[in-house]
Amino acid sequence: MNATWKVVLLVLAVGLAGAAWNGSSAMAATGRCFAGNGSKDLAPFRVRRPSTLRWQAKGGYFFLSNHRLTPMLNVVSSGTRGTTYVRPGVYAIAVGAVDAWRFCIVSR
Repeated sequence: MNATWKVVLLVLAVGLAGAAWNGSSAMAATGRCFAGNGSKDLAPFRVRRPSTLRWQAKGGYFFLSNHRLTPMLNVVSSGTRGTTYVRPGVYAIAVGAVDAWRFCIVSR
């Protein structure tokens, strides 16, 4: 992977809306949650129903991308939190970040 792609991946980001950084129960009520610091490749997992992905990140750069082509998931942000729709399917997510991050996928 050349330096240009590394920079592009680093700039992609995902954030969690509606929850405190400490991981409120509202964020994780009935979903699957992941957390870490810096970049990480997650093991594949299945989303069985339409869901909402809520994310939070520190450090100014954060991204999520599905290693598989479908269903597509790409979140890029310099913000600290956000949400996005997640379709049913199998996901193998790559996280790019420069600091702590957390996201949960909650069925709609």
